[in-house]
Amino acid sequence: MENNTKDNVLQYYKFLFDFYGRYHNHKETVAWAVLLLFATFFSTIILIPPEKIETGNIYNKIYITVSMLFFSCIIYKYLKSQFEYKDVGGAYSAAAGLLILEIMQEDKDKCFKEYININENPDNRYQSSYCLPKKLLDKSKEMNKKGRKNKKVIPIILPIILLLLSILNLWSPYIKDKILAADYLSVSSLKAVRLLPLTCFK
Repeated sequence: MENNTKDNVLQYYKFLFDFYGRYHNHKETVAWAVLLLFATFFSTIILIPPEKIETGNIYNKIYITVSMLFFSCIIYKYLKSQFEYKDVGGAYSAAAGLLILEIMQEDKDKCFKEYININENPDNRYQSSYCLPKKLLDKSKEMNKKGRKNKKVIPIILPIILLLLSILNLWSPYIKDKILAADYLSVSSLKAVRLLPLTCFK
């Protein structure tokens, strides 16, 4: 019995549809869970009253700020990769589903070798490009372009906003002190200028 019969090819694509569907769901769950933990951590920093933030001298503030930036960069890159893998998994699953419908409409005596030919130009980013059928990869590229608009806005923008608000809250006491000091200096200078004529005519 040949391996490229209709039943065998259908069974193979059903396996791919199920596997990459679960892969897509797993990556999406992990990505949103990490984003939720990130949001919870930085929201806690944002909600701390500025007057209660005691970090010592300015060097401690700089160290904390750099640490927050470094931590955020790691989380951001991880989130980006997870959402990218989610999209790839979703595209593979959708492509497999469409090809299943296509195969079901074909005559049983037809040769289905074209549905199991391996891609000749593999994409080095993913191991799947070396072992998945070319027909599936071509269809997945088409599916990956659909329904993606604006879906990555929240995962990209939210961490940046939370990070900036956290840094602002951390530095707000220092900035406030500097502003008050500048105001005091301005008032003192103004008073000195006003008193200058009086002192000159004494």
